[in-house]
Amino acid sequence: MKHLMLTGLLLLAPALLAQTAMSSNFQPAASSPAAGAVDAPLFEFELTTISTLNFTALTFTDNGTRVAGDFVQYSLYYVNTSGGGSLVLLDTVASPGTSFSGFTQSIPGSSPQGFVIAADISGTATNGNTFQITLANGDVTMSVGGVTGGPISGNTHTISNTGTPPVMSVEDSLGTTITSGVGITYDLAAAQGDTQLGGQTYTFTVLNTGTGPLNFTNTAPDYVQTALESNVVVTPVQPSSGSVAAGSTITFGLQIVPQSAAAFSFRLVIQNNSATNPYTFNITGNGVVLTATQLVVVTQPAGAAPGVAFATQPVVQVQDASGIVITSDNTTQVTVSITPATGASGAVLSGTATVTAVNGVVTFSGLSIDLAGTGYTLDFDDGGALTDATSSAFNVSAGGGGGSGGGGGGDSGGCTAQDSDWLPLTGVLGLIAVALRRRRTAR
Repeated sequence: MKHLMLTGLLLLAPALLAQTAMSSNFQPAASSPAAGAVDAPLFEFELTTISTLNFTALTFTDNGTRVAGDFVQYSLYYVNTSGGGSLVLLDTVASPGTSFSGFTQSIPGSSPQGFVIAADISGTATNGNTFQITLANGDVTMSVGGVTGGPISGNTHTISNTGTPPVMSVEDSLGTTITSGVGITYDLAAAQGDTQLGGQTYTFTVLNTGTGPLNFTNTAPDYVQTALESNVVVTPVQPSSGSVAAGSTITFGLQIVPQSAAAFSFRLVIQNNSATNPYTFNITGNGVVLTATQLVVVTQPAGAAPGVAFATQPVVQVQDASGIVITSDNTTQVTVSITPATGASGAVLSGTATVTAVNGVVTFSGLSIDLAGTGYTLDFDDGGALTDATSSAFNVSAGGGGGSGGGGGGDSGGCTAQDSDWLPLTGVLGLIAVALRRRRTAR
């Protein structure tokens, strides 16, 4: 009996190993793709196998009201989440095709792999027509075995065709334009270098070169959203407004924190009322542990008077050799002192001279110098291996004028001490003149 049971389990084993599960963890939110939109994401699903299998074909149903003239083509993308999150275009079909075939895509065992169905919308698409995709178990073809977990119904996406549309584009901080599309990938590492594990914030600009106002239609105030994060945590620094006037720009930030020293990826999604809705692309990068090498003064001391705290206190950063702030550094202690042989001899620096870095930034406060003098500089030292920093030269001034330029002295104006000596003599001469007149009159 035991042998029979074991034989039965062995016979079942291939079927178990061949089973594929289908699921959906990030379904594109209901949207209003504009006429002319390219790669507007409509549907997402994931496949997971116990052992490596090949995904070979897909048939899907579009339950929306769209007609053949509303779109140019459907596209099927593979989200390679186990290899850094890059997208691979598997196939495109012209309308009204609803099936993809002719490919063999390997699905690693026990590692969910994502797929996206997108559409290119016709420039003359009918306003108000919809896309609504559904995928059932039998719609997915694997090299071996069946599929469980479906059906999956996507959200409804309603075509928007307006008369005076805005035109949206996105640039990185270097001025490079990043086009929209679920198949577009912006390589952050190639463009701006690796990202430290402590996290870095990157700035992007939205431009509206159209004739109408550009409105972000994600749920306010979270106008910028991310998805499909792999080995990274991304926190958008939202733009200051949900609208961009024609011919104007607005900025937003992405705080990117890799979770390990390896490749990471995620998708940016900005719902809007332009022809490129949603504006979406993928970002890949590389997490690294950066090595601090130097101290750099980023805010110079200024506005100094004897014994009074500088109006502008110095700020120092802990940076790597390429100038990136080590935001994970919360331990480096930096001590400030007057550079020898600068300023007035015997001058004393007061205030908190040793400060610990916070997120790689050392901010001093209450520093002052007791003696007036010119050409002071300050030295900043961590007492360790980091290259020290020296501030720009500044003066400690007593203020209130003084010197040869003060007061009203000199021969050029006002009364001097010598002038005042003549006043009594002038009075005496006046009295003598009066006496002489009286004597002549008496005669």
